[in-house]
Amino acid sequence: MVGVAVGTLAVLLYGGVHYFEDLLLHGPLGMNGECSGVFALSPWGVALLLGVPALGGLGVGLVTKHLCAEAGGSGTGDILRSYHGREARMDGRVVPYKWLTSCLSLGTGGAGGNEGPAAQIGAAFASWLSQSLGLGVAERGLLFTAGVAAGIGAIFRAPLGGALFACELYYSMPELEGSALLPSLIASVSAYFIFGMVWGYQALIPGETPFTLSVEGFAVLAGVAAFSALAARAFVRWIDVCSLRFKSTLALPWRPAMGGLLTGAVGLVALVVSRRFLASDARVLTVLGEGYPILGSAVTAGIGAGALLLGVVAVGKLLASGLTVGSGGSVGVFAPSMVIGGCLGAVAYLGASALGLGSLGAKACVLGGMAAFFSAGTACPLASLVIITEVAQGYHLLPGLMLAVAVGYLLRPKPGLFKDQLENGLQSPMHRAEVEGAFFASRRVGQVCRREGVVRLRPGAVPAAQWKALGDQLCAPLVDRNGAYRGALRLAPPEFRGSAPAKAVPQPSVKALHADQLLGEGLHALRQSGCDELPVLDAQGALVGLFGYRDLVP
Repeated sequence: MVGVAVGTLAVLLYGGVHYFEDLLLHGPLGMNGECSGVFALSPWGVALLLGVPALGGLGVGLVTKHLCAEAGGSGTGDILRSYHGREARMDGRVVPYKWLTSCLSLGTGGAGGNEGPAAQIGAAFASWLSQSLGLGVAERGLLFTAGVAAGIGAIFRAPLGGALFACELYYSMPELEGSALLPSLIASVSAYFIFGMVWGYQALIPGETPFTLSVEGFAVLAGVAAFSALAARAFVRWIDVCSLRFKSTLALPWRPAMGGLLTGAVGLVALVVSRRFLASDARVLTVLGEGYPILGSAVTAGIGAGALLLGVVAVGKLLASGLTVGSGGSVGVFAPSMVIGGCLGAVAYLGASALGLGSLGAKACVLGGMAAFFSAGTACPLASLVIITEVAQGYHLLPGLMLAVAVGYLLRPKPGLFKDQLENGLQSPMHRAEVEGAFFASRRVGQVCRREGVVRLRPGAVPAAQWKALGDQLCAPLVDRNGAYRGALRLAPPEFRGSAPAKAVPQPSVKALHADQLLGEGLHALRQSGCDELPVLDAQGALVGLFGYRDLVP
């Protein structure tokens, strides 16, 4: 059900974005959706290029300020915060408002992708459904992850990659939410099926990708990957700078509006450069919107798409995406990662060809650049490998892409594009109960109790020196002359403790624990007793030490 529903929502999102784009940007500028051919830059075109993205950003700002704050941004941040901090709870109203803000951002030229918004819409729908059904935290987390997988799998047309990405997204270290993998696979492939029935199943970058295993090929791909990974670091840093500047200088709704205006200015500069040096090649306008059409030109690098065009698009996309995302525009960071990485890979191919090392082919370098950039930015190496393979049908290149994603991951910025990723599952509140359960079920009281420095008293009169020596103990074990355990006294904290009692008498309410008790049982007994500390005995009844709440904290 989640896969079918999210697949339908992805169909509506994709259609809405492209409808708005054709209506508000490409149509008035007299350009087609592929940004092919040449352009004529008129005063009216300049006004449109600056004004339309600004108005789209203003619309996003108004929605996020007055209707739904979660509808702004890339979407992945809200996914991570909801999963880790709100037990996979997300407001269902995110679904319509995220659709609207994404159409406004991308449809008016905002530089980004609709994959992040699709993932957030999928997560919001799944969370709403799980809450409506009254599911528990664990089941809600599974359904939430499946919703993310469905959104990514549909929009990317990469069902396996979408499932792996959803399970790998939450952590910056190589760790999967393994229990969510099967639901994610089912939801992702279902959404992919629904999406493909409407928009087709064609690959994003079609065509064969031959790859010959050779030292030269691996060396070139390693260089391409390192180049792209360093660019990913610059991309992350630029988004951080833009986000900080916009938040410190402007309030909603003007922040996304200014981001849209500056994004349009980047597009205008790209057109001016193209008019001066590239014979008015309209492909430079792919710095706006998703920008996927340029990837076809990148694959044929050197055949009508030289290094200057590809470099202008890569740099322009990096700048424009940072401005859109940093200002709070409702766009994802996946498409820019692929476009920038792919263009840089093509530029690297042209450089390698000039050195006589171009036998690998342009498409292999393009995919290698995409994989490394994606892996470095998202900290999701496995998902990056599979997604890039699926979107380009580059199965022959799988060994080379494995190297590319590994290099990208090793050179990744910390933190990357997703600031709310945790390092591993042990840090996630979603797993607190199972982590605590495993901890308490695998350890014994005798393993964690305090054994050193325990002061013992003898029944009867208590010397003042011994009473003072108890220090911060909250329980005083009583032993006879032979060291045999005779009971214990419950003590107040040192700051509230008075003078020594006239006589130390065992208190029946202070019951000893056994060293071989499971930690969970010992904690339960401690709570039931009302004491902060209890004595611990071994199998022969001899005193071992003291166990209290503070022994659970290292």
